[in-house]
Amino acid sequence: MTAMGLLSGDIGLYMQEEYGMIDGDVSSKRRTRIVQHRIYEDLGGSYQAQEELLKPVMEYLDELSGITRFDIYTFFKNTEASNYGWFYEWSYGKKYLINDVKQVCEKYEIDPEADWDVIEPYLDEIDPNIKGIALSQWEEWIITGRKLTKRKPDKPSVAEEYMLGNTMVWRILNEIKDIHGIPRGDVSSWHKLVHKLQRERSIEIIKKGYFEYFPDPKNLEIRERVEIEPWNYYVEIGMKLFRPPRVTNFERYFSKNLFDGMSVQEIWEKFRSE
Repeated sequence: MTAMGLLSGDIGLYMQEEYGMIDGDVSSKRRTRIVQHRIYEDLGGSYQAQEELLKPVMEYLDELSGITRFDIYTFFKNTEASNYGWFYEWSYGKKYLINDVKQVCEKYEIDPEADWDVIEPYLDEIDPNIKGIALSQWEEWIITGRKLTKRKPDKPSVAEEYMLGNTMVWRILNEIKDIHGIPRGDVSSWHKLVHKLQRERSIEIIKKGYFEYFPDPKNLEIRERVEIEPWNYYVEIGMKLFRPPRVTNFERYFSKNLFDGMSVQEIWEKFRSE
């Protein structure tokens, strides 16, 4: 039952009602403690139990075509109700599945059977999943101004589309702030996160000389490539990719908000030549 993501309380109730393995007059708290004690005796605790029993099931599902990480998260998400455990840490991008490690080994031509000391330094290259959605996708939504939480009924949001709820999305954004070293308590922390990610993306685009975007965000089948030039790159990136609300002067936006007072010419010259 642990392999199916059930918590101690659910397992205890099932053992009591279906199998009679726990007396019927035992309270809910006592029932949970009985199961927790047994798991601790046999597996070392609930965290270790999830890592030993639930993780392999998730990795098996991850190998199947047509099943996404979000599907896996959705199926087992009740497991994170205790705010503790291997699954809970995985759902916030702090643990990985075997396919993540395999991809890193393939990318850097490392023997998958190598000692962990050889593989571990490359784990930072893994794109972690937060609630079954790649961190890079969350960052893309932030960069491009995708509506994340539900505020107006006529504008669909990530919270609605993925049935996560506003509170959960705010928790996720706080985790992303932590990843990027932005204090949660700072009143301008959201803008700092957006500007940091947009600055990094701008530098990446300037170095490459082009970017791709969806002219219609609702139609993800049509993607266009834009070659950038030094005299208007900030307008092209700002209008077509970032789409910041109520911004009309993209030269000022790039200089003041993204690059600490550098002129758009200085930005181009500095990062185009790197």
